[in-house]
Amino acid sequence: EITTRLVGSEMCIRDSYRSPFEGCISLKEITIDEGVAAIPKHAFRYHTGLETVVLPESLNTIEVYAFYGCTGLSTLNLPEQVKTIKSYAFYNCSGLRRLNLNENLESIGSYAFSGCNGLVSLVLNENLVTLSNYAFVNCVNLTAARVPKAVTSFGVDSFQNCFKLTIYCYSGSAAHMALENTSYTLSLIHISEPTRRVVI
Repeated sequence: EITTRLVGSEMCIRDSYRSPFEGCISLKEITIDEGVAAIPKHAFRYHTGLETVVLPESLNTIEVYAFYGCTGLSTLNLPEQVKTIKSYAFYNCSGLRRLNLNENLESIGSYAFSGCNGLVSLVLNENLVTLSNYAFVNCVNLTAARVPKAVTSFGVDSFQNCFKLTIYCYSGSAAHMALENTSYTLSLIHISEPTRRVVI
């Protein structure tokens, strides 16, 4: 089993189509040092042996295809400063079972978590604004997802082929309006706003 640390200068040269770790099965854990603001596109694509990645607090963006096909990755903890997860970032990370989204996350791109069959439940953070089309498509074991009221851009097919899924969303929200018009079947439960008591 091999572990390694990556510093900012190393990450800069890995913004290319192919990852230097593609097909690697020996490197199990990676810690990325502070100062790195973005994980480059394709950085760990098809790094099938990767089980644990420790992301720095300085991180704000995870680029396209960054962890595409990392089937061994089981847990993802997003640092508080991450605001954007781009398209295909965690596509087909089928071993991912725990997804801890941070409160500052604003955007999840198309197919970002497509095919993450290990996910069972999902709570999207309250500050999320954009959930792109097909973001969680084919997450076939996902049974429950809560969509916050703050989401104003909601892809109608964000949860396509999630056959076991029940979605909890606010009545009249962007998610509610989009999901009412889907071409596929899912369970939808509306969350009502809490009643406020006014004491005079």
